[in-house]
Amino acid sequence: MPDAIPSNRQQHQYQLETTLAYGFPAFRDRLTITPALSLALSADSATYGLASETLAEPV
Repeated sequence: MPDAIPSNRQQHQYQLETTLAYGFPAFRDRLTITPALSLALSADSATYGLASETLAEPV
């Protein structure tokens, strides 16, 4: 009797990924600072992140 029989079935891997961000005015409304949190979950791992983006008013 063999120990393992290979299967032709494909394994489906699922991942949930979400990001939450909000822009705050700064320096008399000349800049917008956008902090963001991100989270990614899958069956075998988890990843998280923290980011920030700054946008300047056009000249």
